[in-house]
Amino acid sequence: MNAAIWMGAAALVWGQAAMAQGFASCACGGVQVSKPGLTLSGKTACAGRGADKWSEFHQADGTLVDYKGGTPETVGTWSSSNTAVTYNYGSGGTYTWFLCKVAASNTYNFCQGSNVVSGATLKAGQTSCP
Repeated sequence: MNAAIWMGAAALVWGQAAMAQGFASCACGGVQVSKPGLTLSGKTACAGRGADKWSEFHQADGTLVDYKGGTPETVGTWSSSNTAVTYNYGSGGTYTWFLCKVAASNTYNFCQGSNVVSGATLKAGQTSCP
């Protein structure tokens, strides 16, 4: 079977299985993660957009630690609902995002309306990002 046809069929089956489990597709690409806190807890999210880079560790107690530059620094808190994750950076603002798994990859998109951070990866534990 042609690789492109196989990948398309696999993505279709994966998407249908996700929809059957109650997951919604994301406007910014991928399938919305239900209970994103379970996916993020104990992991470092590695993401970037333009010159902005994030390397944020999600402690189980809700503390958000930036690991940019190899020195851990508490930058705020995080919490989640059944559908979204909220980051509170104190005077830096509060932001709520949908977490979306990109099919057939190990990447995620963080979506907030038309504001999208795409291609994020998750690494186990508190670690630096490439």
